[in-house]
Amino acid sequence: MPAFLSPDWITAANEIYQRHRVPDLDRPIGIDYVITTPDHHTITVQATASTSGCTLSASQELDATTTVATDLETAATVGVRLDPNLVITAFLDGRVQVQGNIMTLLALHESLHASGIADDLAAITDP
Repeated sequence: MPAFLSPDWITAANEIYQRHRVPDLDRPIGIDYVITTPDHHTITVQATASTSGCTLSASQELDATTTVATDLETAATVGVRLDPNLVITAFLDGRVQVQGNIMTLLALHESLHASGIADDLAAITDP
């Protein structure tokens, strides 16, 4: 299994996103994730979503309205399980910093969580 956020993981995750439709998004959204690894490197990934689906990219293809900064462990937990309650808890604990509209982040996670893809993402993620 590929490591979380590696190029192979992003490709596999995008294949999963294409199989699932993201319900209940009333407008396209873009979120930049800035993730710090244990060895202090930075990974930047952009998630874009609309009613036609969700895509992850290692490049910033559009102007994101929200930027999320977190550590790799928190990103893996929140990004694979996709539970909006985990986002809120991590935010309140200070493990996630949000610039922009946190409701955009919650809307994306709520839609992805509702689509049932968390088990598929967990299946491709190296623990």
